[in-house]
Amino acid sequence: TLCHQRSLCTDVAPLVVLEVLNPTLQSLHNLRTLWHEQRQALTNNINSCKQLHLATNLVVVNILDMLKYYLKHQEEVVTRRIKHLDELWARISKIKIFDPACGSGNFLIISYKRLRELELRILQEKTMLQGSGLLGRFTSRIKLENFYGIELEDFPRELAVLSMFIAEHQMNMVFNEEFGKKIEMLPIEDNPHIVRGNAARLDWQEICPNRGHQTVVRNSQTAMDGIELGGSDGLVETTYDEIYVIGNPPYKGADEQSPAQKSDFRYYFRNEDYSANMDYVGIWFIKG
Repeated sequence: TLCHQRSLCTDVAPLVVLEVLNPTLQSLHNLRTLWHEQRQALTNNINSCKQLHLATNLVVVNILDMLKYYLKHQEEVVTRRIKHLDELWARISKIKIFDPACGSGNFLIISYKRLRELELRILQEKTMLQGSGLLGRFTSRIKLENFYGIELEDFPRELAVLSMFIAEHQMNMVFNEEFGKKIEMLPIEDNPHIVRGNAARLDWQEICPNRGHQTVVRNSQTAMDGIELGGSDGLVETTYDEIYVIGNPPYKGADEQSPAQKSDFRYYFRNEDYSANMDYVGIWFIKG
């Protein structure tokens, strides 16, 4: 089905369907049409693009601060400015976005597009510094595989995956217009990790892993502050991925929880004590 979805994105592109389709609005429309009552029972609905953009601003606020800092220090030598841009580009290419209650993918879509827009700004700055000869050599490093989601129902999960492909195509068109580089979507090599299941019961580490990467620090001063020795010439330092957990999870007070939701508490805490008055979303905060 992924091959079919991907081919849909590319086959209908000449008809300019993807040029005017807003996947965020489309997914919101489908949710309101198909599951309005059901979704109201499960979540606090966020149902406008403005609300979604406000909610996803935090995803890139720290990185935007870095870019603003760079722009304020343009008196630095060119090589240092290029180095800072490359570091920022490398950083955003590794960011993971995880929505454990993703529905049809609204937060994932906007987060993806915001990171692609930030990447465009970085590459525009690099082009100004290094010359237009680099235009055709750029390609996007923001990958769908860094976007993770969990959805309880099957159809919105499929819609989320398809909408991510559409968002990718739209941003690729912008990239091509700006830098003259066509980014091919086929063959399929990049897919978002969106699974169907109950986020309260699934192991989030299995869905969006963040177990750390070990490196050996050889600087003697840094080693003095370390914890675990890594041999005679360094120590082992563990670094973790930069992950943003974002979304619109189900807020339900104790009196509003369904029997299935109360069962999720018993499943998650097992033999541990927990407050019977805990809001259902408490499981999300603990797991996050």
